[in-house]
Amino acid sequence: MDGYGGSLSCLNSKDTIKNALYELPQILGMERITRPKVKHCTPRNLKDSGGYSGFVIIAESHISIHTFSKKGFLTADVYTCQSKLAKGKIISYFKRTFRLKSVEINYIKRGLSFPKQDLY
Repeated sequence: MDGYGGSLSCLNSKDTIKNALYELPQILGMERITRPKVKHCTPRNLKDSGGYSGFVIIAESHISIHTFSKKGFLTADVYTCQSKLAKGKIISYFKRTFRLKSVEINYIKRGLSFPKQDLY
């Protein structure tokens, strides 16, 4: 998910990002296996104006969030091996939490040929 027009104060808040990484797995019925980790990232170039990056490892895979607060931009991955994903809940949660004006969703189905039984 890419989010645009977000709130500077929300995107620039370590606590908001950490809370999102704590709450979202619970909302989606996923199991956190690590505590959320969030780190401030300094500006690196014209495209990367700095912000926060955070992630949480879940039993089903991981969730990551990267913010570029001065640009009002957020990008997030909700990666899961669950067969169904509550995309509407995820979109609503991010729009509400970071006050995003618009979002782009890239939904990728992975492991389509995943073996149905163990090989050994």
